[in-house]
Amino acid sequence: MASMLSHALLLIALLAAQSTGSPIQLVERAINAPFIDPSGDFSDQDIQQLNDAFGDALELASYAQTSLNDGVFEKYFTEADKATVLNVLDNILGNPADETAPAGSAMLAQITVTTDYINEDFPNYVCDDATFAAMRYGLSDNPTIVICPSAFGHGGIGKSYGDVDDDNYIEAITCDYFTQDTIRVN
Repeated sequence: MASMLSHALLLIALLAAQSTGSPIQLVERAINAPFIDPSGDFSDQDIQQLNDAFGDALELASYAQTSLNDGVFEKYFTEADKATVLNVLDNILGNPADETAPAGSAMLAQITVTTDYINEDFPNYVCDDATFAAMRYGLSDNPTIVICPSAFGHGGIGKSYGDVDDDNYIEAITCDYFTQDTIRVN
C-alpha cells in the first residue's frame, strides 16, 4: 500500500491541476507530509517548492476525487482505471471530512524525501536530466522519494519562485502548461 500511495503522490505532485480551488479546505489545516531529509542537498527554495508540492498534491487529489465526471479525469486516465484511481485518491486524502485532523493520510508522514545518493542497496545515482524523481524502498513501511534537480524547474500551481529578474526564477504552472493525453495506471 505504501508503494501505491507514494507513487500516486509523486504522480499527482509532478503532474498538474485543472482547478483553481479544492473541495477540501486545506489552507488552515496541518498536513501529513513526507519528511524532508535535512541532510539532503536542498536549498531553502527547493524545500519551499517541496512543501508547496505536497499541499498541491492533496488539493489535486481532493479536486480529482470529487470531479471524476467533468472531463479532467478523462484527460489523464482511462475509464478502466477509475476504481483504482479513486482508491489511491482516498488513501492519499485520509479522512478529509474530519476538519480537526491533519489533511492527508498518516502514511504520507512515513515517506522520506531526499536528494540522490549511493549506498549498498542503491549503488548508482538515478538522477539525470530526464529524471524528476525516483522511488526507493517503495514496498517498505518507510519508502524514500529521491527528488532530482530537474524536478525543481517548474513552479507550483499558481506559485512562482525566486526573483523575476534572477536567473533562478521559476514560473508558476497554469492550466496551459498541461498537454498530456492519457496516463495508464499499471
